[in-house]
Amino acid sequence: MSLFSALLRLDRAATARRGGLGLLVESGFRPFFLLAGVYACAPLVAWLLLYSRGAPFMSGWPAMAWHGHEMVFGFAGAAIAGFLLTAVPKWTGTAPVSRRVLGALIVTWLLGRAGMWAAAYIPAAVTAIADVGFFALLALVIGRAIYGTRNRRNFAFPALLMLLGALNALAHWDPGGAIGRAGTFAGIGVFLLAILIVGGRIVPAFTWSALEREGVEVRRRPRRGLRVATLVVAAPALLADFVFDLGPLAGALELGAGALVLASMTAWYGHRTLRRPILWVLHLGWAWLGVAFLLRGASAFGVVPPSVGLHAFTAGAIGTMILGVMSRAALGHTGRPLRFHPATAAACGLVSLGAALRVFGPLVLPSSASTTVIVGGALFALGYLVYVVVYLPVLTRPRVDGAPG
Repeated sequence: MSLFSALLRLDRAATARRGGLGLLVESGFRPFFLLAGVYACAPLVAWLLLYSRGAPFMSGWPAMAWHGHEMVFGFAGAAIAGFLLTAVPKWTGTAPVSRRVLGALIVTWLLGRAGMWAAAYIPAAVTAIADVGFFALLALVIGRAIYGTRNRRNFAFPALLMLLGALNALAHWDPGGAIGRAGTFAGIGVFLLAILIVGGRIVPAFTWSALEREGVEVRRRPRRGLRVATLVVAAPALLADFVFDLGPLAGALELGAGALVLASMTAWYGHRTLRRPILWVLHLGWAWLGVAFLLRGASAFGVVPPSVGLHAFTAGAIGTMILGVMSRAALGHTGRPLRFHPATAAACGLVSLGAALRVFGPLVLPSSASTTVIVGGALFALGYLVYVVVYLPVLTRPRVDGAPG
């Protein structure tokens, strides 16, 4: 072992003992789960102020386009980075990303966000390069591990990240225009596809394992066929809707996808998780996905407005699933018991309640649509704020078992 390597290991050990902000560059989930929590609140609160009071906007982007872009490529982008930077070393048996590379990812993400908030002070080209470069660098980092170890099961993820970078570039090329809107819209579809892939694996696996540890008899029904069928229908449905806008054809596919997503829950013992918030939040996020497919499919036939299904996908499925996965993963990867703090369960409830108000409020109370949108958004932001308060010490303190990471 070289002297440099020995000193580096000693430095890492000292950082792990001290904790604090220096620990944030020890593992990918630490900075990005924290940034995702903060950023679930900030752009949403800014947009709510614009929506309710007509407050002036600091960016050169139209307010609605800015809001959509930041929730997709900013908030969800940070969350998927934290997840993949932590999961890929486990999947591939490779070393975690280095501090230097993790630091570069953090800086590019932050620079992209700074440019989106302060367009008058940061050139648009710099913002675009940093924001698109974040996804390109992340794809390179995890692609080396996945393709280098021939981890075929996860070959799709680097490609999805490169696709997100390309769609982000479209959004920056035409802010507020048809091409830019198409880039952001298609980005939502990519994140939904990632949730279908990951959620279809972890929701049943986590549920069955937890129930078996508690002595509950679980019959692990074959699920591969149903999971594959769900992907086979859902992926073209997302493509037909979020990329090609094929109307009734997309609607028919989405109705079928919604039925398959909800049917898959029958083998997952979701009804046995009601006393276990760390599990039911994942089932709730998956249920939101199924409901969103049904609502979006119904909108293609004029039954409900298109925005209803869209916000069921974004605020409901993406918002709930991200919170559930981050909350659980942060506990597991810091050596803590897999039990939610009561405040975390409340945060999950607030996020889904806020999503429900945003989705169904304008339908049930059309005369108070603006109020339900504002209240729903505020509850969603409050839920993530509670998450940040609860998980700040978790993400900035050493593992409780003394292990690195």
